[in-house]
Amino acid sequence: MNQVRAPAPWTEPGACRNLGGFGPRTLRGGGEGSRDTLVAGGQFRVVKEPLGFVKVLQWVFAIFAFATCGSYTGELRLSVECANKTESALNIEVEFEYPFRLHQVYFDAPSCVKGGTTKIFLVGDYSSSAEFFVTVAVFAFLYSMGALATYIFLQNKYRENNKGP
Repeated sequence: MNQVRAPAPWTEPGACRNLGGFGPRTLRGGGEGSRDTLVAGGQFRVVKEPLGFVKVLQWVFAIFAFATCGSYTGELRLSVECANKTESALNIEVEFEYPFRLHQVYFDAPSCVKGGTTKIFLVGDYSSSAEFFVTVAVFAFLYSMGALATYIFLQNKYRENNKGP
């Protein structure tokens, strides 16, 4: 009985393009197509297209958003002058940081009465706003990374059914 075998898909001219860049040369790690092909079959050329490039920009901006707020520290400098100059404190430094729970930050200020000090707390609790901002930035980072991975590794499926991220 004679069996007819179909030719290998990469033997036809231009067929490597239909295989997402895979062909006999790219599978061995050589040839022109290997520059555009990741190990797992992803394609970097997607990043050059507007859809992929925008996701890369979103990814970078999300990193900057949560990195700048999440690692923020600040310092408040103030001075207290009393009638008796020996009781004055001219250089008081108060440090605060993310998540900006200022009502928990205090400093000792001179009370200007017989050399005593008073513990003074800052006013405000801005932690919910700051934590919400960082949470949204982390989710934006994860979404853009997932969408970019979808574009790179599943480009052929995405082009067939244009309902992806």
